[in-house]
Amino acid sequence: ELIKAEELFLDLIKNHPEYNEGEYYLGLLYAEQKRYKEAATYLEQDLNRKNPNYRTYYNLGLVYQYLSENQKAESILLKGNTLIPNNFDLIFALSDFYLKQKNFSKALQYAKELKSKFPSKPEGQGLINYINSQGYF
Repeated sequence: ELIKAEELFLDLIKNHPEYNEGEYYLGLLYAEQKRYKEAATYLEQDLNRKNPNYRTYYNLGLVYQYLSENQKAESILLKGNTLIPNNFDLIFALSDFYLKQKNFSKALQYAKELKSKFPSKPEGQGLINYINSQGYF
């Protein structure tokens, strides 16, 4: 099944450029298979298209983290957050990224932004509580 999906997406990219999300979906497929370098290649190609899938910023940021390319991960998540403001997943990913980097002030900044912009969702307060419970501030 996965090989058929891969062949389908490669065919889509090569022979049907009018369907412009082949790179995005192939990148996701490779990420699911833990083929992170290949995933990054196709997700980067998606970002170079005229109208990239907005989720590419989120997914590519995560792939870069798996590859331990933290500067690229931070850069792409920040760029996505600038281009697509008020996106729950990107704000959450930024808070989580900074938490993993032990940059607690930035993690808290994005956790507070998440809580402020999405008050009905528990994740923002959960991140704030976690950061505060660790005695970082």
